[in-house]
Amino acid sequence: MEHVQEYITYLRSPFSECLSIAEYNARFNKMLDSNASFERLCKAAWKKGREANNHDPSEFLAVKFPSLTGDAASDVVTFQFDNFSKEIPLNEENLNHLRAFADGKQDVKVCGMLVEDLVRSRWDLQQMLCAMDEGHSGPHVVDNRV
Repeated sequence: MEHVQEYITYLRSPFSECLSIAEYNARFNKMLDSNASFERLCKAAWKKGREANNHDPSEFLAVKFPSLTGDAASDVVTFQFDNFSKEIPLNEENLNHLRAFADGKQDVKVCGMLVEDLVRSRWDLQQMLCAMDEGHSGPHVVDNRV
């Protein structure tokens, strides 16, 4: 947990670069565990912070960054139906498949299920993916209830 805070402190600092966790570990000789969802949220927060500072690298970033404890729900997307819900892990492969379906590809599967069986409309899925890209932390839900 200590290294996570150091990573975030680095990202907030003036003249920081938007480093991946692997790049951060290599540069600063750290052992932070890889977490694609957390890294994606951190990068989105860094970009949002730079934009808020008019891309001035000499400023500290004052935006909210994610935490590993508070954003556990960020690791899944829940597809909510009338009688049940289905949680899909947000790993890189599943995210790529969800994005492909949102972009119009047919017969895309995640966790052995066709995405078209999980979503009522591509629009709902696109909204959830856009919110993730903008750095909104979970829970991520696609509501299919009638």
